[in-house]
Amino acid sequence: MNTRRVLSAFLLLMFLTIPSSTVFADLDDFSDAIKSAEGSGSSSSGESSGSSGGLGEFLIEFFSRIFAIIWYYDNTYLYYNNFPYDNGSYLERPVVHEDGAVQDNGKYYWFSTSLSGFQLQGMGTGAWFSFSGHFYKFFGPYMDGYVLWDENTFLSGFRLGMQFSLIQSKVFNLATFVQWQGWRGVLYRNGAVFGLESRIYPFKPITLRAKAGFQVFDNVSLGEMEFEAGLMLKAWEVFGGYRWWNLFDGEGRNKWQGIYAGIRYYF
Repeated sequence: MNTRRVLSAFLLLMFLTIPSSTVFADLDDFSDAIKSAEGSGSSSSGESSGSSGGLGEFLIEFFSRIFAIIWYYDNTYLYYNNFPYDNGSYLERPVVHEDGAVQDNGKYYWFSTSLSGFQLQGMGTGAWFSFSGHFYKFFGPYMDGYVLWDENTFLSGFRLGMQFSLIQSKVFNLATFVQWQGWRGVLYRNGAVFGLESRIYPFKPITLRAKAGFQVFDNVSLGEMEFEAGLMLKAWEVFGGYRWWNLFDGEGRNKWQGIYAGIRYYF
C-alpha cells in the first residue's frame, strides 16, 4: 500500500467526519456550562474509608508483591517490532538458548503520531493531533493538541504528559497516563487529565483502542471516553471512533459526543 493511497483514505475519512456546517454547535453554551458548574461548587468526590486488621494488611502486601513480580517480567522482558503486526506482532519476548545466550533482535522503544478530524455535537468541529510512545519499554510521552470551532469562536487544548504500562502482551496492552492540560480561546483554564488506555491487536490487520479518563480543573471536572477501531497498512493505520465528554455538574445534562476519523503512523 503506497503513501498516496493511505493519504487518499485519510482525506476521505476527514471529509466524512467533518460536516460542511456544524449542527447544534455552540462553544458559548459549553463555556457557560463549565462556568456554571464551577460557580455551583457541585463537583463532588467521594472517599471511602474503613479499618483493616493485620490479616488485611498482610494480604495487601502479599498481593502487591506478587503484582510487582508479574509486572516486572511482563514489562521489562520484551522488545518491539517496527509497527503492529510487523513480523507477526508488535511485541516480542527475548529467546534464551540452551547456552544462556539471549536472542533480542528488536528495539526497546516505539512511537506513534496521529492526526484526526472530529465533531462533538453541541460544541463544534475540530482537529486533533497526538504523539505517544515509549522511551524505554514501559514509559514514555503521551501528548495531545486539539482545536474546536463553531461559527463564532474556538477552543484549543494542549495536553503534555506521560504514560506508564501496566500490562503488555502481543494481543492486549493497558497503560495509565497523566497529563497537564491548558484550554485557550473561549475558556482559559489549566488543569490535569488522567486515566487508562488499552490497545488490542486481535488479528491482522485490525486494531482496537479504548480510553477512559477525567479532565480535572480547580472547581470542575469532566469525564471522557473513546472507542476506536483501525486498519493497519504496514506502518500506517487508518482509524475511526467515537468520543464522549461528560460534565460532572450534579445534573448530568451536559454531555457532548461525536465521531472522529484519522490516520496514524508508527516508528
